[in-house]
Amino acid sequence: MNGATFAVRTNAPYQATLREAPAGVYRVQAIGYDDDGGVGSSSVVSINVQPRIDRIETAGTNLAVLQFDAPLLSPYALEAADVLPAWSNLVTFPAESARRRVRFTNAFPVEVPTRFYRLALP
Repeated sequence: MNGATFAVRTNAPYQATLREAPAGVYRVQAIGYDDDGGVGSSSVVSINVQPRIDRIETAGTNLAVLQFDAPLLSPYALEAADVLPAWSNLVTFPAESARRRVRFTNAFPVEVPTRFYRLALP
């Protein structure tokens, strides 16, 4: 994964699971070795792990407070939708070089009963 070994499997089933991966784009390739010294490899695939919003709470009428960890080394956007899948950009953040906790307050119209949020990498 991105040039580093992510998992080693010597017995079937030959599968691995990556849990709690930080947001970002990962390049993954499988490489297999047989008992006679032969080597085979898969194509490289890119996996885009989207950042997540950890907490959404209300702060009065029609105010939402969102909390999340900023993804590292990539710009990202906070998007909202009152009706899915009509996402619109609320704000775009620049790339972060260090881990930082973000707290964002969003006011939405009184006539909107529900608002959906997501973080997106470009």
